[in-house]
Amino acid sequence: MRKIYTLNAIRYTLYLLILVILSGCGSQYSAEKLYWQANQAAKKIIQNKPLDKLTAKDYQKIIRGYRRVEERCPLEPSAAQSQFIIAQIYISQKQYSKAKGELVKITQNFSNNQELASQAQFMLGSLYEGQGNPGEAVSEYEKVTDLFSLSSVGLKTPIYIAEYYKRIKDEAGADKAYNKAIRHYKKLINEYSGTSVAPVVEDYLALAYASQGRWNEAVGIWQALLEEYSQSQIGANLLFTVGETYLRQIKDLTKAIGVYEEFVQKNPTSKIIKDAKFQIGRLYFIKEDFTKARQVFEEIVRDYPKEIELCVNAQLALAACYERQGNWDKTVQIYHKLKSNYPESRVSLSIPLFIVQHYLKANLTQEAESAFNEAISGYEKLIKQNPNSAQAAEAQDFISLAYISQQRWDKAIGSLKALADKYPQSPKASTSLFTMAAIYQRQLKEPKKAIEIYEKFINQYPRHTLASLAKSEIESLQKSN
Repeated sequence: MRKIYTLNAIRYTLYLLILVILSGCGSQYSAEKLYWQANQAAKKIIQNKPLDKLTAKDYQKIIRGYRRVEERCPLEPSAAQSQFIIAQIYISQKQYSKAKGELVKITQNFSNNQELASQAQFMLGSLYEGQGNPGEAVSEYEKVTDLFSLSSVGLKTPIYIAEYYKRIKDEAGADKAYNKAIRHYKKLINEYSGTSVAPVVEDYLALAYASQGRWNEAVGIWQALLEEYSQSQIGANLLFTVGETYLRQIKDLTKAIGVYEEFVQKNPTSKIIKDAKFQIGRLYFIKEDFTKARQVFEEIVRDYPKEIELCVNAQLALAACYERQGNWDKTVQIYHKLKSNYPESRVSLSIPLFIVQHYLKANLTQEAESAFNEAISGYEKLIKQNPNSAQAAEAQDFISLAYISQQRWDKAIGSLKALADKYPQSPKASTSLFTMAAIYQRQLKEPKKAIEIYEKFINQYPRHTLASLAKSEIESLQKSN
């Protein structure tokens, strides 16, 4: 009897465990399904409709969809994502107390999920910042640092607070915040010494120095990390950070080159060795040591023949070296080689315009005009041969660029219109419309036509990153006329 009871007990325990697992999976599945349904419903409401044209009823419908996720599965991550969206809607409607309520609920329901809770806590600070209340904003931001110090948001927040003080012109507050951030990062480094957390926090300490303009202290930390983690992804990321800091901030070109050359020498098997070598060539070019630059780029072409993009860029750099040294014949030879080896690439299509620019810089007007006409003819021939191809759309774009570079505005308008009309699926079609409007506005001084094209752009691409700029341009044109 005892054995039977034990077996039954085990079976019952397993049965309960399976029920718990299944109910958990079901809750997660239900939450994700409801979240997907809410997203689809929201897309349907806002499809081809600018956000400022949405009505109060539209927003209520969107909120109801996401609210179902939160009500039915309150502890699932999809519920938190839904509440973030609801909070954003309330903020856009300036219903700040409701937005705060949503964010507070996230911090309470997901206190064990540092990433979600810290995002909500940070948004609370942003809420007060947006309302012009720096005291409350900083108070909420400091809670992020105190409660969620190792989350991705928590690690960034001490620097953000200092930069916020700088933005509101409170220099004393900024200095105090920077000192506090540096102490905070140093404390974390001591606490997590010897763990994988330490180098991450050291990087943030360097970023704090960099944000304050203390570049030598920042680069000192980065170089020490680079030496310690040269074979890892940490080192790979830091190499270019150190190189660019010496180049752009400290203005020491020799040290920038030295960083890359030392890395190449010490880490010959690194996955990023080819990229480090390209940077060495680039820096020698900036230094105007074209002989050494050419040597590096020639080695790259020789040693990495299968790295197509790298080889193309190295050959373009070689051509630039020869051009700067006054060897135009060698430059053209490389251009022809690139066109022959990569006939369908954007680089090959751009070469005719490089040639035009060379003649213009040399004040060879007749040669520039001849090269320009040859470039246009070549692009038009390519379009005629393959009118529906992606390459044809690229060629049409280059025709537009060619006319713009020559300030032939009517021709440019015609080419941009052809690009928008013939290739509506091309990524270039949207920007071609915007560029047309800008030319009418600034070069041709036709505000009515500019407004017409800007409005067409907004109607066709309401979610485009340039849509808000198009609206402001319309407002500006309407006020001035």
